[in-house]
Amino acid sequence: MLKKYQPGVDPDGKKKKSSIVRKGIYLLVLLVAFFAGYFVYDMRQAKQAAADACINATQGMPLEDFLSKFPEKDYKIIRGAEYITVVPKRGMGRNHCTVSHDGQKITGSKTGFND
Repeated sequence: MLKKYQPGVDPDGKKKKSSIVRKGIYLLVLLVAFFAGYFVYDMRQAKQAAADACINATQGMPLEDFLSKFPEKDYKIIRGAEYITVVPKRGMGRNHCTVSHDGQKITGSKTGFND
């Protein structure tokens, strides 16, 4: 009796090795694409969070009012004598907002990128 031809299957009923290897390669490419996409998404979210922090820093605003807007679980705040750096925890800390102040009120702000 003749067996029906099936692509990727030997006449004995076993799968061909090339079919399994090909699927493994496709899976590997898919995983790399997924992680690259997530990396780009995470970096974009961090950039947006840092930009939003600088937009919220209006000149003359009390420093404590500004800092109360940033939850500790999402941002790291680095205090200095004349500036405060707000770093989103997303994006590996590469984006930040540096806010200059006189001790009481905000005098300016700018975004930055650490590479």
